[in-house]
Formats: sequence, C-alpha cells, structure tokens
Amino acid sequence: MQIDNFSLEAVPEGNILFTRNEDKPGVIGSFGMLLGKNKINISRFQLGLDSKKGEALALINIDQPINDDILQELSKLPHVIMVKQLLL
Repeated sequence: MQIDNFSLEAVPEGNILFTRNEDKPGVIGSFGMLLGKNKINISRFQLGLDSKKGEALALINIDQPINDDILQELSKLPHVIMVKQLLL
C-alpha cells in the first residue's frame, strides 16, 4: 500500500488509528503505553517511513474504538504530528 511517500503493508479493516509522527525513538512505545494504560489492545501495527522528511506513518489496528479523550492524549504525545481514528 502506498500513502503519500510512505510504503507499508497493512490490513485496511476494522478500527484503525492513522498516525503521522516525526521518526524519533520512543514514539511507538508511547502509543503502546497509552493504549495499554487504557486497556486498548493493538492487533496490528504497520509502519512506513519517509527518510527524506524524517517522518513515519502508522496504521494501528485496535480491537475497539477509542473515545475522544484518548484520541486527544495520543495527539499530544511528543513528536506526534497527527492522529485520526478510522472505522473500515
């Protein structure tokens, strides 16, 4: 799958968090910690990199939708550019 300049393999179905972030250490861990703290299970995590821009794009499949409060917390994590929730 190609999204902008990001190439990744993904399963586009179910509850998905569509994220863009700076390609920095700890970002993936921050997503996992915050979701785990809120008892949200990650079923798939697919990552694509744009090394020229130093950015990453992730499609994170989760077992259930998240509420707006959790979505806001995710968007405020360090190095996060954007987070959207999709239901496919």
